[in-house]
Amino acid sequence: MKKINIIQSDTDRIDSFLNLNIEELKGITNGTCDEIICTILDKLEYFDRIAIVHLISKKIANLGFITLKFLNATKLCKDVAKGNVNSQFMSKIILENKSLFIESDMIEILSQINNVSIHKSYNDNQYIVMVLQKNI
Repeated sequence: MKKINIIQSDTDRIDSFLNLNIEELKGITNGTCDEIICTILDKLEYFDRIAIVHLISKKIANLGFITLKFLNATKLCKDVAKGNVNSQFMSKIILENKSLFIESDMIEILSQINNVSIHKSYNDNQYIVMVLQKNI
C-alpha cells in the first residue's frame, strides 16, 4: 500500500506519507499507489500542472484515491470584485502561485483521463479540494 504526497519543498511534507518530488514520482510503477495527494498544483506552470494530473492518474491503483487541492480562482475573482480580499492577500497569492485554474478547467482535464472520476469536491476557504477515484 503506497501513500504518496507530491512535494516541491520540505514545507509540503506529510508525515504519514512517502513524500516524493515530481521526478521521483515518475519512477513509481504505474497502478501501484493506493493514495496520492497533490497540493502543489498552484506552484506549477499551467501545462506542467496538466501533465502532473495525467501522471498521477497513471500511478494510482484501481479503486485508489487522488486528492488535488488548488486555489479556487473563480471564488478569488468574486472576492476581489466584492472587496472581500485585501491587497496583502492578493500579493501573497501572486508571489506564491505560477498558475491558476478555475474548477471547470480541472473538470475538462479529468474528462480526458479514462477510468478516473470525481468522488467528491468541496471548498476549503479559498481552495478547491477534489477527491478522485480510479475505477477500471
